[in-house]
Amino acid sequence: MDQGRIRRLDRECEARQEKRIQELKLRTERFNKEEQARRKALLENLDKWRQARDLREYLTDVRRGVAKRYLRITDAVQHCRWMDWARWYADELDPNSKAGPSPFQPIRVKRAVIPTADLDLTSHTRAVVEQLRVPDSDALFELKPNAVKAVTSHSSAAWNEICRLLEGLGYDIGARKG
Repeated sequence: MDQGRIRRLDRECEARQEKRIQELKLRTERFNKEEQARRKALLENLDKWRQARDLREYLTDVRRGVAKRYLRITDAVQHCRWMDWARWYADELDPNSKAGPSPFQPIRVKRAVIPTADLDLTSHTRAVVEQLRVPDSDALFELKPNAVKAVTSHSSAAWNEICRLLEGLGYDIGARKG
């Protein structure tokens, strides 16, 4: 066999060996990262489980205290609501439980239609709204960004303020296109 061919075959062999070593290193590195992530998730779940367990023990103690009358309840309805929420929260924390919806719902703002003159607007945005002849908050909600853009060079600032104002009044601005 010719020496040049032998050297080429040997280099190819060495390259395959190096490639196998690199593949093994990559697999080992990937495994180690996955193992670290598994361990971290396990310990996080353990912490959450312990918190849920401790919370449930606390709630049991509160129930005992109320039953034995060494804890006094001043508002029974509020106490029951709090206990329901606390049990729900323990289930929410526990990685082995499936909590349903929270017994408390977000505060809903009863929306009222407010005349433009009574809206809390900066002078610039008030001028824009007056120029567009918007009569009230419902009409302001129906306004499109292009209408604002047509009357001011600072349309994004005015539009952002309008959205902020409407959100604070209880309008669902998430659905608005802008």
